[in-house]
Amino acid sequence: SEHEVTRDTCEEGCVDGSCISDDGCVVPFDGMNITENTVFCKGSYELLNGIKIAVDNIKLDCNGSILKGAGIGNGIEIIGYSDVEIKNCYVDEFSKGIYAKDVINAEIIDNKLTSQLYIKGVDSVVDGNEIDYSRLYAQGDNITISNNIVDNYSDHLIRLYRLYNSRVTGNYIPDYAYWGRGISMDGVGNTVIENNSITEKSNRGGYAIYCWYRCEDLIIKGNDLGGSEYGIEGDSIFNYRNSYIYLNKFKDFTSVKDVSNESNLLYHSQEGNRWLDYDEESEGCIDADVDGICDDPYDAGEGLIDEYPLAKPFECSFNSDCWKENGWAGDEYCENGDIWQSYRRYKCYNPGTHESYCGYEEEEKEKRECDHGCSDGVCLSKEFTCSSDNDCGSDGYVGSSYCSEDDVYQVHRQWSCHNPGTSEAYCSYDDENELIESCSYDCVNGDCIASGCSVDSDCGEEKWIGSSYCNGADIYQIYGSWNCNNGTCEYSENEVLKENCGACLNGVCVDEYGESNKTVDLSVSGFVVQYPDNPKAGETTIFAFALRNTGESAVKAEWEIDTGEGIIKGVHSLDAGDARVIARRLTYSAAGVYNTKVTADPDGKIDESNEANNQEEISLVVEG
Repeated sequence: SEHEVTRDTCEEGCVDGSCISDDGCVVPFDGMNITENTVFCKGSYELLNGIKIAVDNIKLDCNGSILKGAGIGNGIEIIGYSDVEIKNCYVDEFSKGIYAKDVINAEIIDNKLTSQLYIKGVDSVVDGNEIDYSRLYAQGDNITISNNIVDNYSDHLIRLYRLYNSRVTGNYIPDYAYWGRGISMDGVGNTVIENNSITEKSNRGGYAIYCWYRCEDLIIKGNDLGGSEYGIEGDSIFNYRNSYIYLNKFKDFTSVKDVSNESNLLYHSQEGNRWLDYDEESEGCIDADVDGICDDPYDAGEGLIDEYPLAKPFECSFNSDCWKENGWAGDEYCENGDIWQSYRRYKCYNPGTHESYCGYEEEEKEKRECDHGCSDGVCLSKEFTCSSDNDCGSDGYVGSSYCSEDDVYQVHRQWSCHNPGTSEAYCSYDDENELIESCSYDCVNGDCIASGCSVDSDCGEEKWIGSSYCNGADIYQIYGSWNCNNGTCEYSENEVLKENCGACLNGVCVDEYGESNKTVDLSVSGFVVQYPDNPKAGETTIFAFALRNTGESAVKAEWEIDTGEGIIKGVHSLDAGDARVIARRLTYSAAGVYNTKVTADPDGKIDESNEANNQEEISLVVEG
């Protein structure tokens, strides 16, 4: 007999046979069919029969949950559906972790599996997954396989079978078994295999890229195969056809075998490969004209000639090649009540030669001012209080103007100090959408435009869009402009040269050390939860941080806190050298882990000497 019984009592309701938690996430159950967009409550679940996607147009976010099986069946199954996204799942102990068959426009991203990821379909993406103790299998047309890590398996770690018009790029295979194959192909055509790293760290004689049958019209480019005994090999000399093999790194001439079909080339557009036994002068690679190419070809055996073998690259040719190393070094320590640390500035010595190297100068610098003293490299905190509304922030407009009902509006913010001058003091604000201008015709991008025009100025305000950026050695920015064309206003955005520099970094002109002479620089520091020690959902939490103008000019500084549940914004006027300790009160609606960050000048309106010190981030655990 069959009886209907209560399996679970749901306090917040039920969707698709599963309880909804108080924060809107869903608790999965064994054999679950997903029929609508779903976010799992983070946890570990035994699902011996896995779960299934049962309709088209589904997004499943496992939210880092562990879905645990018993070594058989499929963890997550998608058969015959389109427009499905699976992400943030940890699928453990199934025969196949994710099984996607006959899918269209599927996205399988940022998952972790301990068994096979299988995809057969078209127009799909497999990106950012980590697969341990198994392989990634792909079959179909127009599939992108990118940025995956496949490790701890013996053979065919990325298995491409009857795959066409696809991309296999940026994947990492640390190791595979004796005579095993990293990327294994069988019937692959018109596909790009690019920027993959296959290292074979155990040096057991495996094949990085192997073709069993008919691998045609391939571009095998930019792959790091220098750690593999055999880089590219085929089951016979007829398997690779009409393919370009270039900009790869190989161990030596034994690394390329069975690709000697005359339709294949070891170079393209005067770019060959780097052979680790022929990339320095001592090995016969003479690069007299310093163009990065050995003057004489490289004989790769089996009649294969690399006409443009690559010389070992210089460590640096310009100072800018070294700037990425600039930064703090060593431990933070206290000095005169503030935090100090060693700072290293790099430049290129002997640039453009094989003797080039990135060297640094080191100096001790103040890293952070502490308002209440310093101990063991950490600023001491003091519970924030306010005594007037002015301590909280300046009333005024925030953000950019925008269009609403064909008129121009902007958010006006008014600050208030509650319980002023007491230990219970806190700041809050009210935002109102205020009408700035009534437009007689229409509103576009926060500006009124006319119904007709005779000159460009009739159409709207021209302005810079977004933040400045480096293009080569100069600064560019997108500029929005209006054009009156036969009485009709037309709007366009174009890249415009903003400033000529000798060198450029992070959107500002810099000197040989990658440092700027700009007179304005904002920084945030000391971002902490001041109260309570263990925040709870539904109760008050107070954040605090220091906002400083470490530059030489006064500035009106906007800032924002991304709480993980919403955005808090503010603005303060700071003279050169000024600092403000700012605190804001909020209440989290649900328990969870929140990545919370504070950012100065979030819209990039201020041209600063250092954009890298504008943000701090903390991970906050909110209890239930």
